[in-house]
Formats: sequence, structure tokens, C-alpha cells
Amino acid sequence: MADEPTGALDSSNSFELMKIMKQLNDEQGVTIIMVTHDPLVASFSKRMIMIRDGSIEHEVVRGNMTQKEYLREINALQDAENEGLLSI
Repeated sequence: MADEPTGALDSSNSFELMKIMKQLNDEQGVTIIMVTHDPLVASFSKRMIMIRDGSIEHEVVRGNMTQKEYLREINALQDAENEGLLSI
């Protein structure tokens, strides 16, 4: 479990940490549950769940998307929610 694991890191060390966590997941099957408010950090995951007031609001599964496509999807969802376009 990781709560904002990159919160106090610079961008270079954040990237290195995320690469290590992704490698643990991909190569050793380690499940990582991570809380983050950073869409770029979330884009390293295979599945992203947005939770509000203890309930799942939205879920995005990476599937065959590239990391860039997945990041766009996460950002679009976050932008829509911030603009009040999604019902809560």
C-alpha cells in the first residue's frame, strides 16, 4: 500500500519509483494499492478507480491503451468531474 508515494519527490525520483513499482507488479505479480492525486502517477497503473465519500465513482482499465492514451483518459475524466460534467 502506498499513500501519495511520490508526493515529496522531485520528478526524476518520482519516475524512478514508479518504474520500480511497475516492474514489481509486471515481473513479480506484486499487487500495489496506491492513493494519488497525480494523473501522471496514476497512468503507471493497470486500473484506476476514483473514489468519493467512500464510493467508487469511476473506473478506467488500461487494457491495450498506451500510457499516453491512458493518461489522456484519466485526465479527461478528472477534467469532466472538475467541471461538473459528470454526475456524482
